[in-house]
Amino acid sequence: MTLRVPADLCAAVRERRAALDQLSLDLHGTPETRFEEHYAVEQLAARLAVAGFEVDKAVAGLPTAFTATHRGSADGPTIAVLLEYDALPDIGHGCGHNLIAAGGLTAAVAAASVRPGHRGTLKVIGTPGEEGGGGKILMLERGVFDGVDAAVMFHPADRSLRARHALAASHLRVVFRGVSAHAAKAPWDGRSAAAGTQLFLTAVDSLRQFIPPTARVHGVVVRGGGAPNVVPDHAEVDIFVREATSLVQSGVITAGTQAEQPPFAVTDASGKPSGFAVDLMNEAAERLGVKVQYKTTNLQGILAGLSAGQYDIGVAGVGATPERKKQVAFTTPYYWGFTDVLTLKGSKQTRLSDFDGKRIGAVSGSVQETFVNREMPRAELVKFKDQTALITQLLSGGVEGVVLGGADADEYAQKQPVRIAVELDSLQGSAFPLRKDGDPKLLKDIDAAIDAMIEDGTYVRLYKKYFHDPIAKDMLRERPKLVWQINKHPDLSPTAN
Repeated sequence: MTLRVPADLCAAVRERRAALDQLSLDLHGTPETRFEEHYAVEQLAARLAVAGFEVDKAVAGLPTAFTATHRGSADGPTIAVLLEYDALPDIGHGCGHNLIAAGGLTAAVAAASVRPGHRGTLKVIGTPGEEGGGGKILMLERGVFDGVDAAVMFHPADRSLRARHALAASHLRVVFRGVSAHAAKAPWDGRSAAAGTQLFLTAVDSLRQFIPPTARVHGVVVRGGGAPNVVPDHAEVDIFVREATSLVQSGVITAGTQAEQPPFAVTDASGKPSGFAVDLMNEAAERLGVKVQYKTTNLQGILAGLSAGQYDIGVAGVGATPERKKQVAFTTPYYWGFTDVLTLKGSKQTRLSDFDGKRIGAVSGSVQETFVNREMPRAELVKFKDQTALITQLLSGGVEGVVLGGADADEYAQKQPVRIAVELDSLQGSAFPLRKDGDPKLLKDIDAAIDAMIEDGTYVRLYKKYFHDPIAKDMLRERPKLVWQINKHPDLSPTAN
């Protein structure tokens, strides 16, 4: 819906146009970098005070932050107009913060002048340190935005837009340490930290061809040494990494899944995934009001993609091991099963020791690989990229056994000429892995959605669709709400078998 700006408000802005231009030029000619914007604050605060605003300086413990409040005649919402006024180092007002400050101030003063009896509160918030200082974040954390119902800000551009998508940014300081030496007398005694910055920035440039077009990586050397005849022992690079704000916020979750990991995740020829993990995720997403965009990869691709920010979540049977928890975040486990050793039908092995000296396959990077190394040290481990390759080699005689999660093993035992030779309790459950730097609310929301599915019976319905085993005791410990469902479905009790 488009609303026309009231004529009297337009007229009030036009009346102040000359003063707006002069203020903007004045700030442009007096650039001040982050958290040093003392002149700008004095100019802005003085004009707001003259216009009848109550000005508070040095708010949130920041000397160049301020608020200016115009209270209405009745209760109502609090609307904030944000001003930025810091300049770029060595460049000045290249981003137009002088215009942001002058334009925002003029809008607020004009509104207060033509609507002096407005409802609610009109608040101008001066936010310093936008260029690399995170001033708004500090002010938010320190309560300046408490009670604000809506905040607006003007930003200059080459056209007028009511809204514009922005990129989320992370500011990184990369420090390199070396060994100092005299560059003329004995350079071989030194180790140049500056050389580290050169190699690092070259590597970043090489990385660009592999990052998505929505991302930006850019940086400068902020410290590279003090004198050319001294091998620098300390150097620093400032890097900005920008990317589209989490896809979850636009209603889409990007998920990495596997092509062949029954019954957790299987992708058909058309690219459509299905399975227990996929069905759980789809149900959770529907309850959260978001959509899931799946991309097929393997287990290592899921974990690497989460660390690289390519996915928001992994949707497969991923064991939540302590080692993986260093790399990614996990939901509470949604499944707990067994670890099985599969062999060809007709074989005689029944114990782990029966595989001593034999070739045993496992998916590379999986918890089953760890299992073989720890529990079957005398077997010869052979690693494969996925379960399809694993089973193919078992059927062709390339390996004499393969180690899989119990649910996966059950699926293959029903469809292939293989049998379960050994079955042991799993040491950890399967959970959904998420980006460590992702949205923490997403993890909590998915866990809450799964708990809701347990309470209303959806989880049990999906579980019975894919599994015939009772629910493990460890799973009841992780998801206590399942105890109530087991009372209704005694065939799922850990003691049922």
